[in-house]
Amino acid sequence: MASIWQYRRDKKMITWTTTACFPKRFLQTPFQLQQANIPQKSAEEFLRCDWIGRSENILMCGPSGLGKTHFSVAIGQQAIAKGYRTRFVTASKLFKDLDKALDLALAMYERKLQSLDSVNLLIIDDMGNGSVPGESGAYFYEIMDRRHDKGLSTIITTNKAVSSWGTALGDSVSVRAALDRFLEFAYKLKFSGKSLRLETFNKRNKMNIQDSAEAITKD
Repeated sequence: MASIWQYRRDKKMITWTTTACFPKRFLQTPFQLQQANIPQKSAEEFLRCDWIGRSENILMCGPSGLGKTHFSVAIGQQAIAKGYRTRFVTASKLFKDLDKALDLALAMYERKLQSLDSVNLLIIDDMGNGSVPGESGAYFYEIMDRRHDKGLSTIITTNKAVSSWGTALGDSVSVRAALDRFLEFAYKLKFSGKSLRLETFNKRNKMNIQDSAEAITKD
């Protein structure tokens, strides 16, 4: 019986990891806690995922290349291991998918929202970056309102000021209302320090650049 239970558990984890749509690069490279540009104690607490059971959220902010996406994926993997269904999606893709569904049929749009409702943890990556439809602010509000009402957790990563999201998503009023619901039960995790991507580039090329633009201009 124990082996059957373990088989079913392992199969469920494989299925949930696949449907979570994590970026493959981060699945192939384990998250190194000691390299994270955040307090280790905070990182360990978030990786325990107790906050998901309390219907709480996390806002990960800071410049590009500091490990926000990688850490969110690590949390997502731990969440699945603890029995929480998880979905990862970039903000740009999320809003484009909803916009496309609404163009096709209202029922399809509702099914997309219900699909998001089915996950305990939704990871929205790179908020404020990329091109998005004009109705993205309204879509963001719809998602956050439903998750707030149902007690479902969300992680949002961004390298933009939260104050700029209204302009980026095309509807400051809806974005403000969405943020009000998201932030009520959210932790803010600020990343700082040197870009991990640039450090990798420097090691590979035996260079010491401090800004990505230098990689193009510097000999």
